[in-house]
Amino acid sequence: MSEPYRPFVALVDMLSGNVDGKEALIRTVRSGVSTAPFRAGAYSLQSLVAALESGDTPIDGAVLFADGDFFYSNVDAEVIFVDFLDQIIALGLHRLVIVCDGESWDENICSSGTETEDYLALHGFPMEQFALEACPVSDFYQQGDKHLPGMKRAVEAINRVILAPAIKDAAFRMPIQQVFSVKELGVVAVGVVEKGSLQPGDRVEILGDGKRLEAEVAALEMFRRTVSYVEAGDDVGVFLRGVSADELARGMVMTAANAD
Repeated sequence: MSEPYRPFVALVDMLSGNVDGKEALIRTVRSGVSTAPFRAGAYSLQSLVAALESGDTPIDGAVLFADGDFFYSNVDAEVIFVDFLDQIIALGLHRLVIVCDGESWDENICSSGTETEDYLALHGFPMEQFALEACPVSDFYQQGDKHLPGMKRAVEAINRVILAPAIKDAAFRMPIQQVFSVKELGVVAVGVVEKGSLQPGDRVEILGDGKRLEAEVAALEMFRRTVSYVEAGDDVGVFLRGVSADELARGMVMTAANAD
């Protein structure tokens, strides 16, 4: 049985590609700031571009850890930064969260909201195609309660900008919690959509108990109302054609047909 989908997030250090950002993020999550489950890897600017070019690891979004040292130590830092964004957008990565030290980095890039958007728009970035959240975080890598609010803002941005859209856009998956038959309507599989979306007419596969079954979605119901579409997080009853209630059981998993 396949594992629940966990988006892959690239953690990018602008200077070296070290794991400081990853360790800080892990500390934050352990401090009680919850995120959707995800996988992560540490990259430099150059290695992230190389990974996107190879396509070996599908990357759902990137968190860019930045501080003043990058700009102070590189004469062409702004050119490098803009060129990097150009490359990752061209390679299809449109979900980015910037976490930076608001006290030392260029405040026009680091600040939240319109100033960041204005800076990027000035350099020709298509903001309608580029999900970005700048999070000024003072001393992000330091431990201690006083740093938690800034870290929390960053993690909330990661949830909103990267994880939630990636889970929604992924191929449909729903663990089955309950199965029953409705007279004249047929078999109903009940569960919470874990990722992706579903609508009547879609073909699905049901996996588990050594079986691989195929069926068609006849209808969808939420809270006793018929609906035309469900997505990640919805609690739904899926009416199925092509299978019987005896063939299904709690714990089996429904996925989009032909999903990887």
